[in-house]
Amino acid sequence: MSERIKKTTLNDQVLAEQDEDGIVVVTLNKPERRNAYSMEVKQGLIALLPELMDDPNCRAIVLTGAGGNFSAGGDVSQMRDRSIIEMRRFMEVSHDIVLQITRGPKPVIAAVEGLAFGAGLSLACASDYVVAASNARFCAVFMRIGILPDVGLRWTLTRRVGPGKAQELITLTDEVGGAEAERIGIANKICEPGAAVEVAVQMAKRFVDIPPIAFALNKAAYFDGAASLSATIQSELAYQPILKLTNDHREAVNAFREKRKAIFTGT
Repeated sequence: MSERIKKTTLNDQVLAEQDEDGIVVVTLNKPERRNAYSMEVKQGLIALLPELMDDPNCRAIVLTGAGGNFSAGGDVSQMRDRSIIEMRRFMEVSHDIVLQITRGPKPVIAAVEGLAFGAGLSLACASDYVVAASNARFCAVFMRIGILPDVGLRWTLTRRVGPGKAQELITLTDEVGGAEAERIGIANKICEPGAAVEVAVQMAKRFVDIPPIAFALNKAAYFDGAASLSATIQSELAYQPILKLTNDHREAVNAFREKRKAIFTGT
């Protein structure tokens, strides 16, 4: 991993470190509670993610957890009776987080060690790419406590594994190990335990080589324009003319003709 040159602490449960390549490692940092998805974690993420998505010095985000786990899901110590309005507002914070991950213009790579349960699974599945250690365990635990999956999981998990498998995992709440997660599509790449962040950073460097505007618009098209052929065609009409006029497109064409590596500026 490149030498890290900047460190920012948002609160004691979310840390961010940026390296010289513009890759920011965001760490859920409550290892004594297996990085439970607490209100403090939510507040840290919702403060940080929009800032990173708008920061030209941030080229990609690696999302991980401290202490050998990604996240064990919702913080049981904070689960209590709330009014319907309070619960909706409580949930909207998580919805804003998952929308930042899925709609934001920067690549988000999840680096999963140990548990990715409940909301932890939701955060992983919302990411653009998932690196999982072989000892990782994924589980949609929601039905075990009598609630629906949230943090967008029914959409993101279905995108990864298909509707039938998603329904099975959500309904039966079976745990999925690292190798199985790669086989069915939850994880994109498996690595040795303890190496998930390092491998995720290396993958982030590959994402950084993609023209930034093209990546951002392709991600937007995937989110909004891949539900049907008609929607796909409409997203092509909306975004392709824009991309054909970018400096990055011209640079790619010139680099191909001149048999050299393109240098993209995000313009």
